[in-house]
Amino acid sequence: MIPRPPHQSEPLHAALIQQVLDQLHRELLPCREGKLADYIPELAKAAPDSFAIVLATADGRVYAVGDGDITFTIQSISKPFMYGPRTPRTPVSTKKTR
Repeated sequence: MIPRPPHQSEPLHAALIQQVLDQLHRELLPCREGKLADYIPELAKAAPDSFAIVLATADGRVYAVGDGDITFTIQSISKPFMYGPRTPRTPVSTKKTR
């Protein structure tokens, strides 16, 4: 189970955020295009049917749906981590072309 920090009260939009994540998960779960990247050993070992969406907010709230208890290799989510630090320094026009 994904640890969720205790909060005094949930924001009014918490239920909406969870509903959107649930809907996205339902819509994307049937997608089976592509294949495992067997040229990366850790990805070759991945279970192709595992799928989770987890969103952590700046105030520490965690919203999750799917296989969030499974450990995923970082290759599956590395691009956002590389993209994020560049965001303040990169003009919007450049970001849209890449």
